[in-house]
Amino acid sequence: MASTEHIKELSRSLDKAIDKIDTSKVLSILDSLSNVEKMSMHVLKATGLGKKVNKLKKMESFKSATNIQDLAIELVAKWKKQVSKEKGKKNGSNGGGNGKRLKLKNGSSSSSHKNISKSPENGAISTNSNGATPSALEISTDNDGGYEREEYDWETGDGRRDKMISKFISVLKPTPDRKEYIDYRQLAANIEQELGVKYGSNSQDYVQKYRDLHFNLKKNEDLKYEVLGGYLKVDKLITMTAEQLASKELQKKRESEKKWAMEEARNDHALNVSQAMTDEYKCGKCKQ
Repeated sequence: MASTEHIKELSRSLDKAIDKIDTSKVLSILDSLSNVEKMSMHVLKATGLGKKVNKLKKMESFKSATNIQDLAIELVAKWKKQVSKEKGKKNGSNGGGNGKRLKLKNGSSSSSHKNISKSPENGAISTNSNGATPSALEISTDNDGGYEREEYDWETGDGRRDKMISKFISVLKPTPDRKEYIDYRQLAANIEQELGVKYGSNSQDYVQKYRDLHFNLKKNEDLKYEVLGGYLKVDKLITMTAEQLASKELQKKRESEKKWAMEEARNDHALNVSQAMTDEYKCGKCKQ
């Protein structure tokens, strides 16, 4: 079995070869990785090799190199199988094969976002707006660490878009994660994609809508968990106004301020009318 340091070195070399679009070097590194008999989940996370190799399948620079694509597909499939097996062993090791699994509490209050006990109108929470099912592995836990999901390649290769997706990921990530939730990374990628389709990725409307959504998903817990639970679909979310996105508390505050402003305007108007009527009856000379 190859040492962790050797694999890390291969990972660094792969980065350089990809940057230089060195097809022969990339192929050589992939060959070396394929000779690694067992790849642990810890090493894959530490090196990011899963994402790097998976991206090779989509990169325009290597699309003509079918041998690279085939080997990348083979490696990713092999590693996924090994990681699933490793996680399965961890599950079985807790309590003699009867590891604890996270369960929702029955009868949880409707205000509790982290324990969803009802089903959305479309009948399935664990599908995204495009009907895709998130891949999540339930793991044993003693500290309510939630569900650990498999790696999900959300990167588009466009730095600007990827930055926005990563921002959405940071505000959508639930703590702890639950099987009932849609994969927050898929949601983040879907939201950015829908924004680009509706407003155009280079438009000011796209940027402004991103800011509105990011702010309100961060501040409004109800909104966040409606999206994670599948109750609020992405295509509807991106069309909501700033008022609709705001929390109930903020909506009430804004409504109260609006009423106060209207009342003040009426009072000012009444005062001006009264003053005008008084002035009408004053003596032009003495002002009495």
